Amino acid sequence: MRRVNTIDSKLLTAEDPVEFDIEGIMQVAINEAQGMTLPSAEIIFAPGPGHHHVGEMRDLETAQISIQASLTAIWS
Repeated sequence: MRRVNTIDSKLLTAEDPVEFDIEGIMQVAINEAQGMTLPSAEIIFAPGPGHHHVGEMRDLETAQISIQASLTAIWS
């Protein structure tokens, strides 16, 4: 993440848990009790242009959202 974190980029992460605080990157902690799940975070981040990376797909819903996003060219 540090390598691709440039002044021109806008990096957002959804993590469970946030392990490292990285300057210049918006990091969101997954909190299922408050409704912030990995699939809901993907939907929030999806409209933005750029590159999206999913490090782990822990459930079917996350996998389905990621596959659908790739098929609709939302993500590159």
